[in-house]
Amino acid sequence: PAEGASVAAAAAVAAVAAAGSGPAVAAKRLLTKLVEADALKDKANSLFKARRWEEAVECYEDALKACPNDKELSAVLHTNSSAALRKLEQRADDAYRHAMKAIEANPKYAKAFFRRGVLHYDAGRWTQSFEDFRKAQDIEPNLQGIDSWLRRGRHAAREGKERKNLYRELGLLCDCEQEEVKKRYRTLARECHPDKVVDASPAERGAAENKFKSVNEAHEILGNEKSRKEYDFGKDSDHHQSPLTPSTGADELLLNPGAGIRGSLLEASAASVDSRAPEATTTPTTTGSSSASCQDGVGSIGTAHRLLRSLRLR
Repeated sequence: PAEGASVAAAAAVAAVAAAGSGPAVAAKRLLTKLVEADALKDKANSLFKARRWEEAVECYEDALKACPNDKELSAVLHTNSSAALRKLEQRADDAYRHAMKAIEANPKYAKAFFRRGVLHYDAGRWTQSFEDFRKAQDIEPNLQGIDSWLRRGRHAAREGKERKNLYRELGLLCDCEQEEVKKRYRTLARECHPDKVVDASPAERGAAENKFKSVNEAHEILGNEKSRKEYDFGKDSDHHQSPLTPSTGADELLLNPGAGIRGSLLEASAASVDSRAPEATTTPTTTGSSSASCQDGVGSIGTAHRLLRSLRLR
């Protein structure tokens, strides 16, 4: 963790610990775990931006283990895990599972619905994709880049079942760079060219010819920026921004780490600590269930919970 984070954590933990000995120990553990999870999240985000997808996923998983009872943070971590897994071949099901867990952890987290919507779009589930994009916008109207994805989803949903999934034909994601389209086409055209299977059975030759035809059709549309834009947004779309602009990509939407605990802990630690003894109605806190049994406004455990709730880990 950065030095600033360590200082902030130490200040917050010291403030909570000053309230007493018993509950303060559990509160200190909560804050320590949160600091650990936040540091792992930041490390994972850096790995993601470096395109080290598998390492990023492992780091997000470690962060989830560090602070499993924080629902808001869990939603962020599952959402970002989903973003990283989407970049890996044959991991779409795992990406979808994490998106679902994010929604389960925090049904009011817009980016979780956005992530699931992108995965629906990748799989050609156009209507479900558009519905998730709309849900994300309902929750957070100013979500960065959502307008672009809404237009993409709306156009695909209108075309319905007749719409071909051209990106899937090439094994690409819809927000890939234009150069990736050309590169993948050249690779697939060589692999599935009918001349490669002259000695194969009639069925295998037929399959190769159909695949070659589909690859060429996809490249004919996606290989040209204008026709690709029409495929993504429709001919009559007033969407003037290029679909390749990074600001509309899923990575930027999902990996804005926000303020995290840095600064928030310092501010929270400066607040007055409720040093009253726990009231009679307070459920005794045990080491294994401190997060579940804390109550706001009661002793140092309540203070810790208020600190946790004040954090907005985006």
